[in-house]
Amino acid sequence: WIIDKSSESQGVVWLRTKSRQADLDAKKMTRMFDIEVRIYGTVAELPNNEQDKLSFANWISKKADEYGFVERTPIVVDGINGYKGVGNGETYGNYLQFIENKGKVYQIEIEGKATEEEMNIVKSFKFAQ
Repeated sequence: WIIDKSSESQGVVWLRTKSRQADLDAKKMTRMFDIEVRIYGTVAELPNNEQDKLSFANWISKKADEYGFVERTPIVVDGINGYKGVGNGETYGNYLQFIENKGKVYQIEIEGKATEEEMNIVKSFKFAQ
């Protein structure tokens, strides 16, 4: 996996396979990432939550559908509770996870149907802090 931190200042890190990076280097038309990790500094930064400032649990139950985070089920990532599901609307058909850890919220996204390789890397995520 190749880590692209070029959007890190915007709270985004892209993970790519070597073949995806080779396609980008060759200027072939391809998506920019295999897995996107978006980090929200606070729960209030979650989509549609800037005014309401709901807790993570309340955002999941009251606002996640508005964002398009549907078909949610609980998950545990490195001992931390979160949710996985799929997106509709802007994120139509994408695999999504939302995990809150120490005040930050992590959105993990795979565009389209997740491959086995992509799911293996998502399953390996650990929180270092």
